[in-house]
Amino acid sequence: EAVGLVLDAFRPTAGPAATHAFSPLPKTNQAPFPRQTWCLLRKLCKLTYKDPTLYLGRAVAFLLANSFFAVVYIRARVVKQEQIVSRMFLTMWLVGVPAALGVVSTFALNGEVQAVRREVRDGMYHPVAYVLAHTSLQLPMMVFLAISAIGVPAYAIADFNASNFVQFTLVYALMLWAFECIAQLCSLLRNPLLGMLGFLNTWFASFLFCGIFLRKTDVIWPFRAFTYLLPLAWAFPSLNYFEFIDYESIGGAEACSNVTEAGCFDVLGANGPPFRCPDLQPQQC
Repeated sequence: EAVGLVLDAFRPTAGPAATHAFSPLPKTNQAPFPRQTWCLLRKLCKLTYKDPTLYLGRAVAFLLANSFFAVVYIRARVVKQEQIVSRMFLTMWLVGVPAALGVVSTFALNGEVQAVRREVRDGMYHPVAYVLAHTSLQLPMMVFLAISAIGVPAYAIADFNASNFVQFTLVYALMLWAFECIAQLCSLLRNPLLGMLGFLNTWFASFLFCGIFLRKTDVIWPFRAFTYLLPLAWAFPSLNYFEFIDYESIGGAEACSNVTEAGCFDVLGANGPPFRCPDLQPQQC
């Protein structure tokens, strides 16, 4: 009976109108920008320590590959005119092969990019903080990779010009960093295989238009743009400059009083005296 009385006394009332509107999510409280950068840098350093493949693995590969090339070109260790072309080609291999191995970064960074996208979307940190942290780790690692690539192969085995070691290393490190940035750009593609293919195509174009196979003036437009945009077109001439600029005399070559003399070359134009190689074929001089 009591239940019946309660039900009889019940009077339905109109409740508040139902709404399907969603209220905005509250803003997340991010840490200060410097703290974001510092925390991300520590995180990246720990990941590099736990998985050293990206940098330490490449350093070992650079050392072994370039040592092989230096041993193959061991006769170019002696600085004389008939070995100058071989010495220049050795520089090309010391530069080109490590640059190509940047394809490893494309694959490794592809997974990291997916995690960064998710974390930035969740408001964990600002993307600029990640860029600064990653760059702060990259720059010293590029110097480390450069020393690994040329320290023993170029200077211990091939006896390169040690007086310009610092300049040579810095240019080499900048070249590696340029390809590392290209690898980061290619890693933005969701399919890592497409990113690796894009990186290798970019490296091949850079290698082709580095200036040793074709003169810049012989490359037709629009392909000539690659000779201005790609890293090896700037790195290769600079590295050869630091290697050869301090050699005042080279065996097998002698100065000419006038470029019009028979057998004389003037490859440096107004910046250097003409020379000739009396005991060598013209293509070796």
